[in-house]
Amino acid sequence: MTLICKNKVYVLIILVISTFYISAQENNEKQLNGVNFVKVSNRIDTSGQPPKELLKNFADKKYDLVINLAPPLANGSVLEEGGLVAQSGTKYVNIPVDWKNPTEQDFNFFSAVLNTTGHNKVLVHCQINMRGSLFTFLYRVIHENIDPSQAHEKMTLVWEPTDQWLKFAQSILDKHKIDYELL
Repeated sequence: MTLICKNKVYVLIILVISTFYISAQENNEKQLNGVNFVKVSNRIDTSGQPPKELLKNFADKKYDLVINLAPPLANGSVLEEGGLVAQSGTKYVNIPVDWKNPTEQDFNFFSAVLNTTGHNKVLVHCQINMRGSLFTFLYRVIHENIDPSQAHEKMTLVWEPTDQWLKFAQSILDKHKIDYELL
């Protein structure tokens, strides 16, 4: 076999191994972070409820803050979540957003918390990443000046808001004079 052919074979082997390695890492990251995990940006990830085992080791995930948007007694919640996360050295904030009635006050509090974190790594979660992905969409568009279409793509990896959530999101966008229709 000529030297050029050997080099091509080595490059091909390296590409195949790299692809499997990257795919395995991404799959592992999704499993570790719970349901509907989305890497939104270098700073913010969103997901559904992380498993209890992960909550004990959040410092290993390099999150500086966890924001939980589900009420503490919501179906599937981990009652001791705040304590488990805090014991790992990660800050924890629970903003219990009512599924049937999200409010501007909820979003303003969420925004204020995120605005105080600077460039620190944050996980935003709720039960299945519907509240989390929508609040993060709004935050990125309003406070980080991300193009709404780009931010919307990340949210639609999880869902497309309907009913009260569509009205809520549109009202927040309109209040901030963001010319973007969710539907």
